[in-house]
Amino acid sequence: EMKKQKWVKEPLLAKRDFSSYYYQFAARIPSDNCVALWDTQGLKWRFYNSACMVFGCLHSVYGCIFMSEYLMELSWSLLKIPLVIYVDDTIIVAPGRVLECFEALVDVFFRVVGMKMSTKKEESHRLQQSLSVLGLNYKKCGGTVEISAPAEKLERLVALCREAKDSIWDKEKRVQQKVLQKIRGLAEHVNYMR
Repeated sequence: EMKKQKWVKEPLLAKRDFSSYYYQFAARIPSDNCVALWDTQGLKWRFYNSACMVFGCLHSVYGCIFMSEYLMELSWSLLKIPLVIYVDDTIIVAPGRVLECFEALVDVFFRVVGMKMSTKKEESHRLQQSLSVLGLNYKKCGGTVEISAPAEKLERLVALCREAKDSIWDKEKRVQQKVLQKIRGLAEHVNYMR
């Protein structure tokens, strides 16, 4: 009974990041993977075929998210390790006593399937008290993990609310939707820490 409580009470995190994620996926038909760039001197769009996914292009984002979901499902079924892959960030969730083992298995798994990993962005509660995952801070506190929004996000939310007080209405006394959307998006993100 105590062991079950320990498992639930101590969910620690580790984070891995794929290196040059978009460039790791080839386009089957490069002519279908067309990228447009604005020529500032010729003042026209120029089109290029790309042999790989390109960071910032919507179709590349969708392709990479599909691959992330596939890798996540594959790792769940083969490794039985709870992890989440969001685009190029892998978040491993584990009790403290097995976190190191889970990290090693995930690292080997990604090498075996041919994924190139970044060594610069490797983070773990084994190595540090606090780490940032998808815009929220996760701090180890005894046997639990405290989740909080970074101070700069909270400050930005307060600043947006102050600005909104003066800019929420346009000249015709209509609510500016973009102002509300910014506040709502940031407030929802900050609210996830609760």
